[in-house]
Amino acid sequence: MFPTILQLGPLTISSLGVMIALGFFLGSFLIWQKVREEHFEEASIMDGILLVSITGLIFSRICYIILNWANFDSFFSLFDLVKKSGFSWQGALLAGIFTLVAYCKKKKWDFYKIADLSVFGIVLGLILSKIGLFLNSLSFEPIFLIEAVLFIIIYRLMLIFDKNYRTYEWYKNKRGEINSGFLFLSFLAISALIHLVSNIFQNPSFQVLKSSQFIVNFLIILISLTLFYFRSGDHSLTISLPWFTKKKRVKVDNLRFKAGMEAKEAKQ
Repeated sequence: MFPTILQLGPLTISSLGVMIALGFFLGSFLIWQKVREEHFEEASIMDGILLVSITGLIFSRICYIILNWANFDSFFSLFDLVKKSGFSWQGALLAGIFTLVAYCKKKKWDFYKIADLSVFGIVLGLILSKIGLFLNSLSFEPIFLIEAVLFIIIYRLMLIFDKNYRTYEWYKNKRGEINSGFLFLSFLAISALIHLVSNIFQNPSFQVLKSSQFIVNFLIILISLTLFYFRSGDHSLTISLPWFTKKKRVKVDNLRFKAGMEAKEAKQ
């Protein structure tokens, strides 16, 4: 498509590099704006954004090399490792999460609250990076454009969740309170599902089920849904089977009847 925007001698400005840089600056600004609205210290916000971004970028590259080792000639070929571009979103995500957890622990911040506020900036960065991958491909690769459109839909979905999830009864605890993390865990599961399906479409065979990328995406979905379940308030509301509800109600009534009879006998 359009891998190179401008070339001045040895200096080459790629479309992927421009879109990644644009995604970083716009996404970082959006995160800074959201977190600042919650009255966190501005200097600490910027330090956290830079720390998480740099760590995520480094481990994203390392993870890409590990997951695509067959495409590289040798570990000792430094030129080959640097020349062949590519980043792994799983590496950036996992490294970013662990770095943010450590940073929030140091600052005594609620990790899930900061993660919820960061979702919109992360999705914006992913949208622009997917567009960059589409422009950087040598041939027409619609999968990256489709992923960009899907992440635009996710951005809109996160806006709807942000407006309404505090009213979801099944997410509230018995005191009517809600736990932070709804937006982040929702984004985590949906984005991993998109990448998992994308891998299947790019490699439509049973071998993709054994690939490292498929396994990592599947584990991210499983872990995020498990955390989502434990972060939800009233777990009993997630069980809607009529026979289970009826059986549970009968058991409670029997216990109440037995307790009432014992109390009556004690008075006599």
